[in-house]
Amino acid sequence: RDGRLHLRVVDYKTGRKKFSLSDVLHGMNMQMLIYLFALRENGGARYKGQIVPAGVLYAPAREEMLGVPRNISDAELEKERAKKRRRSGLLLGDAAVLEAMEHGPDKKYLPVKAGADGMPSGDALAGPAQFEALSGYIDKMLLRLARDVRGGSIEASPYWKSRDDTACAYCDYRGVCHFSERDGDKRRYLKKLKADEAWLRITEGADE
Repeated sequence: RDGRLHLRVVDYKTGRKKFSLSDVLHGMNMQMLIYLFALRENGGARYKGQIVPAGVLYAPAREEMLGVPRNISDAELEKERAKKRRRSGLLLGDAAVLEAMEHGPDKKYLPVKAGADGMPSGDALAGPAQFEALSGYIDKMLLRLARDVRGGSIEASPYWKSRDDTACAYCDYRGVCHFSERDGDKRRYLKKLKADEAWLRITEGADE
């Protein structure tokens, strides 16, 4: 549109995965955004034009088993299935771009809803300035991580959201780490922030 190519990155997941701006704030689940901003910076020659980030989406790649009443109607069953097909992510809040992704006012797959004025709304939408701030924040985060790795930082401080959601549950180095709070190791308790609070911190971090 107008000589600019809007690109989005989609990650197909067979498991349950939801995009969280709060996670990005803490340096996690940045992969799709890194790809998106890398395309913007370096994809011009490949795609022959200026690239505008249109968003990132996790898309379910399987039909989930539903726990529903045995006598559920076909219409109600399809409604429940549709909920599971809805994507999760962050999208450019441009009505024309969203319409190009999915036609019609009632979006079944995109994580947006129609506001009172008929325009798309929701926490999954961001403006160009917010995408720019997010790009700057991720750049700073990656530089900080690289400095830590190069400096030999091996501090045992896994993130901890809950007993079932902790970095230790997925870590391949548990046999080496031997995390122990009795020996002085500490968990990093991550509080899930609302979108507006996360945006405020990301914007402030990008301007540092």
